[in-house]
Amino acid sequence: MGRRLFASSWRAGVGVAERALPILAFVSLLGAGLASARAQEPVPGSSLDLKFPLLPVRSFEIEHRPEGKLQVGDRLNAVLSLADSGDPAGDEVELVTPPGQPTLLKEGISFAERKEPAPGVVQVVIVPLRPGSIQVPALGLRKKGETEYFARTEPFALGVVDPLPGEVDQPTEFFGAVSLKFPLWLIILAGLVALALALGIVYGIYRLARRMRPRSLPEIPAGPPKSEDETALEALRLLQGKNLATRGAFKELHFGVSDILKQYLGARYRFDALESTTSELMRELESHHAGDTVVDAVETLYERLDLVKFTDHKPSIGECDQALEEARRIVTSTRRPPPVLLKEARP
Repeated sequence: MGRRLFASSWRAGVGVAERALPILAFVSLLGAGLASARAQEPVPGSSLDLKFPLLPVRSFEIEHRPEGKLQVGDRLNAVLSLADSGDPAGDEVELVTPPGQPTLLKEGISFAERKEPAPGVVQVVIVPLRPGSIQVPALGLRKKGETEYFARTEPFALGVVDPLPGEVDQPTEFFGAVSLKFPLWLIILAGLVALALALGIVYGIYRLARRMRPRSLPEIPAGPPKSEDETALEALRLLQGKNLATRGAFKELHFGVSDILKQYLGARYRFDALESTTSELMRELESHHAGDTVVDAVETLYERLDLVKFTDHKPSIGECDQALEEARRIVTSTRRPPPVLLKEARP
């Protein structure tokens, strides 16, 4: 049974995926067209390669370098002065690797810090990352936030040795982080395929869950509500079955008889009896015309119940059974008469 349900749900999911394939193919063709059109657009800044050699040249001055040979990881303080009249004054300047030139990481160097200690002065910390001959390429100078360059730096070379003894002093090629670029249409296509598969799986699980759901059985109609006298007699029977008197729980037994009888009298004569005192209970019964016999029987029983409830009096087991029996007698003697069913008159 389970295998058939799983196979049916799998076929339903595959059907959803098959219906989605034409849409995915259309999106794939549309994405390929967009990618082709984008490839034919001119790349912004590509003309900079022609302008870059014609820009004014600014040279770095090495203010501090370690004693002896320059090693991997040493820090070189280089200062670039922008003293020419054409250089911007008071603006923050960016050092940018021009398009088509190797990056600093690929050349094996890093600019660890960069700051402008004074107007027109740019200070950087150059850190070599590999041994050998390292070429610091020419960098474009431009104001921050702009695209046009106003000058470039003079390229220069650094001789770097390996600080670890025994290593061959040969330059090793350093590669920076490689970014993998995917066309936008391919990313959209992969997302749609994943979405179609996910929808198929969800639909299959939904079908499987519906078939495995247990069928709800029809509710059995409840019987007619019990009358107040039936409820009271049942409560007295359960209270007697607890054998509270034999366990010495006299107060619990007498409180139980008192509450059961108050609930019955309140429901029988239509007043709130549960929170009433004994004297209030008697007045309510008299005002509802319960009869002198009933009032006297209730008053006599509650005098005995209150004696145990509110004092340290300990009754005998026979007295406890007698209290339960008198409560039952009051209920049976005051219960409502059963309704009279009128027979239909025969013609």
